[in-house]
Amino acid sequence: MKFTAKRNLVCAVIAATGLLLAGCAGGASSPVASSGPVTITLESWTPSQKVMDNIVAEFEKENPNITVKATLLPYADYVTAIKTELASGTGPDVFDLQTGGMLNEFAPLVTPLDKLATSQLGADWKSAYKKSALDQSSVDGAVYGLPHGFQPAGLLWVNKTLLDANGIKIPTTIGELVTASQKLRAAGVVPVAIGAKDDWMLIDIFSSMSNAIAPGDQYKAMDGKGSWDTPGLVKAFNEFASMFKTGVAQDGAAGAATYTDTYDLYADGKAAFFTNGGWNQDMFVGAADRIGKFDSAVTLMPTSAGPAPVIAGISALLAVNGKSKNQEAALKLAQFMSSGPGQQIVMDGSLDFSVTSTDLVPSVKVSANASTVRTALTAMLKDNLAGYREVPNAAVKAALGQALLKLVAGTIDGAGAAAEVQAAAKAG
Repeated sequence: MKFTAKRNLVCAVIAATGLLLAGCAGGASSPVASSGPVTITLESWTPSQKVMDNIVAEFEKENPNITVKATLLPYADYVTAIKTELASGTGPDVFDLQTGGMLNEFAPLVTPLDKLATSQLGADWKSAYKKSALDQSSVDGAVYGLPHGFQPAGLLWVNKTLLDANGIKIPTTIGELVTASQKLRAAGVVPVAIGAKDDWMLIDIFSSMSNAIAPGDQYKAMDGKGSWDTPGLVKAFNEFASMFKTGVAQDGAAGAATYTDTYDLYADGKAAFFTNGGWNQDMFVGAADRIGKFDSAVTLMPTSAGPAPVIAGISALLAVNGKSKNQEAALKLAQFMSSGPGQQIVMDGSLDFSVTSTDLVPSVKVSANASTVRTALTAMLKDNLAGYREVPNAAVKAALGQALLKLVAGTIDGAGAAAEVQAAAKAG
């Protein structure tokens, strides 16, 4: 993808809504050095408020001339807010982006980091990160943000205590999951807690399932080498929808958000299964008193083709606003959080997997159950990884999310969903 065309498209869309987009005329400005005390702003949806407060406190202790004002929002609210703020020229100095479509969409408004990072961190600054993590933070070979965290997605969390109490083994096929869900419902237990209000959650589940039912088809479609309406993907769409027709998903799933509706169902021991990613390990730190009352496990998503592989990627990347007047300070904070002391604080609070070349590991003491789960997640990444997580094209990602929401609501079938996503792909 070349940025000129993409920037013009972004500018045209925003201009049509009557908003002024700072940077549309000439792209990102040159880095501006900060002198004397400065205040920088940070916005994200991650990590938790407690972890972020610790990061800010430690960063300001190491950098007494820099004050950080950090704002955390729920993911859906964050995406809306950051688009509006950047369009009006009031965006934060540093902010988080996801890889794939979100990065491609925002890249024209972000400062490419190679020159700024080299001048500030040294010519070998990239050696602090795993190459695969920087690759996911890049477009056309240029790095647009500093990565932090790496996690598998599209898997099931399991309350083993509830399963054992009801004589149920961890299912490996969709048929076994349906049978288990019926038995759990009869016992008054929520079967699978799915935050189906969140399109990102639905995309994670579908992407995992599709790579078991039609291996490789989705990646070919996302890479522009295949189609979304192959028989295998149509089958995957239909099987995804079946979870909301056969009683696998909890009642009212369409109106439930992952945070904190289904999170609470699982953390409070009311749901036998919970769809979420490896980042849910933070429960062992932030909600240890709740989930310590039962044994947790993780398992691959069951499908008609057997256990589905996981998808995975960096949690996010910290980007520097192209119009920031404090780019050096902003990069200093991004580096602190991605590979410096702040990254250790993040890992201790979330139990993330590392993107650094030194392979940082959490330093906090965790339960034996937490260690068992981490070992299982590590094995998934090693032995059952389908590929990258984020859909590269923002329009296709949006169409996929909407199609999956319609499948949840039962207003469309698998063929219709595939056709809608394929139409978005053909539109460019």
